[in-house]
Amino acid sequence: MIKIHFHLGQPKTGSSSIQRVLKKNSLALREQGYLYNPSGIDHQKVFHEIKNHDDMKHFIENQIALAKEYNCDNIIISYEDLFFKKEKLLNQWFDGISDNFYAYVYLRRQDLYLESAWKQWHFKDLRFNSFDDYVEKYKIENYYEHLQKWTKYIRKDQIKIIPFEKRNMEDGLVPGFLSAIGLENTESFNYKVDDDGWGENKGLTSEGLELAFLVRELADNNIHDHSIQHFIHQYFQDFEKEHFQNYGLIPYQKRIQIIKEYDSVNDKISKEFLGSNQKLFKDPVDISSSNSSDISVERVLKALMTIGIKQNRKIEKLAEEIRQMKAYIYQTK
Repeated sequence: MIKIHFHLGQPKTGSSSIQRVLKKNSLALREQGYLYNPSGIDHQKVFHEIKNHDDMKHFIENQIALAKEYNCDNIIISYEDLFFKKEKLLNQWFDGISDNFYAYVYLRRQDLYLESAWKQWHFKDLRFNSFDDYVEKYKIENYYEHLQKWTKYIRKDQIKIIPFEKRNMEDGLVPGFLSAIGLENTESFNYKVDDDGWGENKGLTSEGLELAFLVRELADNNIHDHSIQHFIHQYFQDFEKEHFQNYGLIPYQKRIQIIKEYDSVNDKISKEFLGSNQKLFKDPVDISSSNSSDISVERVLKALMTIGIKQNRKIEKLAEEIRQMKAYIYQTK
């Protein structure tokens, strides 16, 4: 029987990097019996088109037919927003479709998820006047309740929980995921999806996030895509942080308070899904989290000067290319 491996997320746990590597190595995956996205259409777009049970059934049946066509015993489906979908929607989609689903869920410690989600989405949300305002108002989803919801469609022993922590990424994020789904022979795979192999959603330092929030305040408040982040990454590489480096936005005592608030939830996950009485998240709490996120006027001026210089270089380059094009046209008349 064909196994269907669902990578459910959660968001902000390297899903984009996993998906980009899977897409880049789709042929190599098929050669080892794993079907991923043969149409080339991202699963996020596919799920946006699924409206009801029949649509989902058709999608799964189509994937199974393609797997048989390519002699694959495994299907990989990756869409990080699936984890937080409402139960009513999941029931419409998955009820009675298959008993051979396997799920892989990366979970990020709640305080770190708060910071990462602020960088990705919520600094653009006009409901929040500041990061502190966001921390007080934003309610993190209950991980345990969402996992329990998924046990109605996927057996508990077929749901693998992977804490998104540095200790679990020694071999790399994507190799670890491939190993989790039973794929070990991946030496020939191309893991490079960006300059550092991690994909597009890079983190920002506390100053970078402060600059992003400032751009939101000064620019069009209707910017809801990744334009601001891309703008900062393009011009200010010194505002990028290393992977698993602390954002430094939450003061240490507040961070401890948030961790304790979700201790019971995380302990239930560890006990019921991992069969362990140990803590779900084991990476140490970074005491540098009390760093200030204020960005100085000097840094802003430097940033503006950098933009001006880089834009001027681009203009000069374009002007030279136009001159050369005109000269070529003149010579060929």
